Amino acid sequence: MERRLAEPPAIGVPTIMLQGAEDRDNLPISENKEQYFTSRYERHLLPGVGHFVPREAPKALVDAIKNLVYRSSTA
Repeated sequence: MERRLAEPPAIGVPTIMLQGAEDRDNLPISENKEQYFTSRYERHLLPGVGHFVPREAPKALVDAIKNLVYRSSTA
């Protein structure tokens, strides 16, 4: 039971990960996470963006949300 509880749960909702290519805090940590998702997973590196994507690239954030919602509603 403890071993099962220690395993990260699978994430079953469509997910888009937006990562600033200049993020010095989490860039390596966010790589190779596909195995944790059972639904569609996309990771996008945003050139010239650091740690705070909503402030540094608001249009990219809104576009990604719209794209995810649109694709989820037409699937």
